[in-house]
Amino acid sequence: MFGLEGLALMLSLPFALLIWGMTFFGAALSIVIFNTSNMLTISIASPIWAAIFILATWPVLAANNIHPTALRRWIIDQVSHQGALVNDSPHV
Repeated sequence: MFGLEGLALMLSLPFALLIWGMTFFGAALSIVIFNTSNMLTISIASPIWAAIFILATWPVLAANNIHPTALRRWIIDQVSHQGALVNDSPHV
């Protein structure tokens, strides 16, 4: 009745909703943790959330051919470019 397009939509929609659900659950959990916790809890939870974020985005960046070495090179180029602009500005 719906053909292959309908079948593809029917099979991919639960996975997409699962990903969105996990994303919003993580965001809501982090809001609760960071708004209602003391400094010790926040200092423990922050590195864990950072590690989860890095490990979750790593495959996405690698799939788009963005690697940490290229990012490091881009940051160094940006910093050296900003330094050149500061050094070239006229002094009043």
